[in-house]
Amino acid sequence: MSEEAPPKPAPASDPGAPPSFGRQAAQLVIIPALIAIAAVTVWLIFGLLSARPDNIDDQMVRLQQSSGAGRMAGGLQDPRYKDRCLAAANIAAMLPTITDPAKRRGLHSDMVRILENNVSPNEAELHAFLLMAIGQLRQPEGLEVILSHADSKHSMVRNAVTLGIATWADQTRGGAPRKEPLPPLEPALVVLRRYLGDPVPEVAQQAAAVLGELTTPQDMATIAELRQAMARPGEIFRELHWNAAVALARLGDAAGAHYVTALLLNREALAKLPAESTGPAAPGPSGGRTLPPHDQDRIMLATLAGARGMDDPQIWATIEALAVNDPSVMVRKEAGALLAWKRKQGFDDQTAP
Repeated sequence: MSEEAPPKPAPASDPGAPPSFGRQAAQLVIIPALIAIAAVTVWLIFGLLSARPDNIDDQMVRLQQSSGAGRMAGGLQDPRYKDRCLAAANIAAMLPTITDPAKRRGLHSDMVRILENNVSPNEAELHAFLLMAIGQLRQPEGLEVILSHADSKHSMVRNAVTLGIATWADQTRGGAPRKEPLPPLEPALVVLRRYLGDPVPEVAQQAAAVLGELTTPQDMATIAELRQAMARPGEIFRELHWNAAVALARLGDAAGAHYVTALLLNREALAKLPAESTGPAAPGPSGGRTLPPHDQDRIMLATLAGARGMDDPQIWATIEALAVNDPSVMVRKEAGALLAWKRKQGFDDQTAP
């Protein structure tokens, strides 16, 4: 059976046409654009799923202890360093339960002090945990602390900077785009736009997702950078292309909206793509196989996760069709939930005083 050739990339001067995405999307390691996958990865590595002690103060004491030899040659780690990382993971997980403003201010001060005085430059995991925790605490001075680590040589820390920005701004739930930007965020947007060109794909793709959350349709500088990111050459950047397209669609950009309707929410188009490898290894040949239904579902569900911020009529017409006709129960259910949300938004707008 012959396969349709994917569309050729449009010139940079034509923002209304998508880049070539056939092979890119076939290899997607699909992630919802609006969730912090890097944090999950780090937490799993360091045992977040183990039983968590109840006392955050005890964890702070453990966090301040010496790391011993820290990270050693051959990837080995001193047990004391692992213990500090686990304490940091526990603290990050417990922070949502700390609601007292004075307690949160005190924890912020303690974490900044530990970050500055008790963490060596090569202890990337501890840097990452502390930056994400500082973001969660959302103190006014926290953003400056986070951005001060934007030039770290460690990709894990750069990812943590992105997540710290997102959580500090309290924009990780995937709601509708903000109408007005937060004034203090401009320095953060500069960093995130720079991360779109990061050589590490995970850093670039996460920055694209967060930019779609934090900026506005009037931010032409960010839109221009996202367009370039969507067309960035190299199959290792396939998740970047996807996240950039979703972010652009959320910002009302025609190129992003076309990408979403032409492929990411189009089961017939997805079904014609080669079933390339999506694992951690380099993508391999499909052997003539096409993308299976469960991979199609993952792509569509991940795209629908960001649809609340999209206002393109064709996207919503596609969602209406999916709610009725898609063969996947999960896709129909999610599309139906989105339509109910949209109807409620219209009702609230009409009845608002």
